Amino acid sequence: MRKGTRNKKKEKMLEELSASRGIIKIACDRSGISRNTFYEWIKQDPEFKKAVDIIQEEQIDFVESRLLDNINEGDTQASTFYLKTKGKGRGYTERDIPQTSAALVQNNAPDIDVMKLVQSKIDELTALLKEQGRYSSAYNIQIKIAAQLCVKTDMLFEETLKPNHKAINVQISREGNERETISATESLYKQYAVHCQTALRALGLNTDGKKIEIDDDSFDRFFEDMNREEE
Repeated sequence: MRKGTRNKKKEKMLEELSASRGIIKIACDRSGISRNTFYEWIKQDPEFKKAVDIIQEEQIDFVESRLLDNINEGDTQASTFYLKTKGKGRGYTERDIPQTSAALVQNNAPDIDVMKLVQSKIDELTALLKEQGRYSSAYNIQIKIAAQLCVKTDMLFEETLKPNHKAINVQISREGNERETISATESLYKQYAVHCQTALRALGLNTDGKKIEIDDDSFDRFFEDMNREEE
């Protein structure tokens, strides 16, 4: 390959690398250069390597500025990521995240009385069981547990409806490879939804369109079912 042609290809690669936010795979695809050729150029051409490093640093600066914008807006996930990468030397963990002013305003809002929600759900389940002729005071503890699970499930579901919630987190490596993970809130909601249904079935309440008979052993079966689902 002639030197002039090679230089034009390198220039094209650098343009695409900048346009693709420093993602090598995308830049290679757009410029028609294999990744092996790209890395060979880095090894053999100091000026090319320097230009690549500058582009990568510029993209890191860009992402950091966006990250800081999100932190200033009260995004706790952005704060967590920043401290896990920049605050390791200070021993920061997810529990140590200092809150921004926006987050503090949100936290100072009137708290939902969770215990009232639980009691309301207890009353609802109790009334339903009495209406069906299935209530017994022996099931009060079981009713309370079911009510707690139902309320927790509803609260987690509300979290998944918030505008800043992301069900899937996507991470991109420097090589351009994507890795998708389900958010912790999404996973917890699914787990609690299953446990909630298990608790309601143990009370003899219909959650899946099938007739369910309740007996004196349902409380023990409730925990047995939960243990099986966690295995």
